[in-house]
Amino acid sequence: MDLSKVLYLSFLLSLYLCVSPSVCNPRRRRKDKEDTGPLQRAITYTNPLVPLEFWEKAKRKPRRKHLKIDLLLRKMGQDFDSSWMSASKPQKDLKSVVEISDDQVAELVEQVSDLNLKEDLSNILSISPFNNESEKDDDTKTRDDDGEPRIKEEIVSSKDITQMANLLQQWLIKKSSCPVTYKWKDLGEYFWPRWIRMGSCTQEKSGFVDKKPNCSWPKGLHCVPGEALTLQILRWHCKRRRPHIGSSKRDRPMKCKWYKVPYPVTSSCKCDCKSKKHF
Repeated sequence: MDLSKVLYLSFLLSLYLCVSPSVCNPRRRRKDKEDTGPLQRAITYTNPLVPLEFWEKAKRKPRRKHLKIDLLLRKMGQDFDSSWMSASKPQKDLKSVVEISDDQVAELVEQVSDLNLKEDLSNILSISPFNNESEKDDDTKTRDDDGEPRIKEEIVSSKDITQMANLLQQWLIKKSSCPVTYKWKDLGEYFWPRWIRMGSCTQEKSGFVDKKPNCSWPKGLHCVPGEALTLQILRWHCKRRRPHIGSSKRDRPMKCKWYKVPYPVTSSCKCDCKSKKHF
């Protein structure tokens, strides 16, 4: 084949391929891939690899094209959890109190069972002043009509002690439990989803908010955040493009995009002596 024909066919092939901008423009190809697939996590909460310094308010707000639900859902991928986040304001913005989990109850029951409450109560009642007074009763109260010795009746039966121990166990478990109060929080327009379900260890009693509920007797321990659940959400961030030769910092245009960042929330509360950071 003539060399001129080969060059001509190569030229036509290049024109055909360049009909799609993403083929001829690698930067556009990377952008298309980014828009259609889930974003990689920028950093992890426990081990930050690429720390980002976010401004409290970005230089440019996300536009309507940046807020398309289907696009943002693709960026979130499997990190979107409807039980912890919402793209729109929840219809019922009511606080919900969730009691401690079954695992925490089982742990408290095991700890209370190790106290041997039945044995301690039996020992306390055996040396109580009521029993001492019964021993001081005259001899006529300890004999029947025929003069035979009569066995004294137990002041507190074994069944009563068991019931008392069970009630005391229930009281200790209830006193040591720390429920979580959940409410929806609006993070603002620079986050997506902007509504996050936040957990708190505070309790309301008669209109008064107790920020550190007491959970022990004697007092000293308080309900503080326990485990933290790390959510992955999108954060809008703007930064200036790389400078060109002879250009100043102000002349550089802004480049804004969504980043996937960790966001910790309190998922459980526990009774502890040290107050920890409340997410």
